Amino acid sequence: MSAPPILDILMSVLILSGAPSPMACEVGTDQAIRCTNGAAVTWNERSNYTTINGIPVTRGGDGRLVFGNGITSSRNAFGWTQFTNGIMIRQDYLGGHPDAYLVNPSLLCREVSQTKAECVPR
Repeated sequence: MSAPPILDILMSVLILSGAPSPMACEVGTDQAIRCTNGAAVTWNERSNYTTINGIPVTRGGDGRLVFGNGITSSRNAFGWTQFTNGIMIRQDYLGGHPDAYLVNPSLLCREVSQTKAECVPR
């Protein structure tokens, strides 16, 4: 069992931050996950869940992220996934980056390599 993709980790960190801003997360040679916003990220291979600043993050049976602090999500009429803390994301199908995410209001989050993902102003 391998760790979740680095882009999934970055998106979870961004959602839990509650404030979209440019950031990056990277897996180091020691396999530690470091994010530029200072988030403490760990992944437990045995239980297959991630903790971010002590908050567990897992995937539900329907594929949705499940946050241990109670943040939930729903999809709005415009195709955005809206989280209860106000963060809104969607895949960038129309912008030509189907493997990237748009974060409202103005970030593009993408995988730079298998070990690094970033959110940059769009």
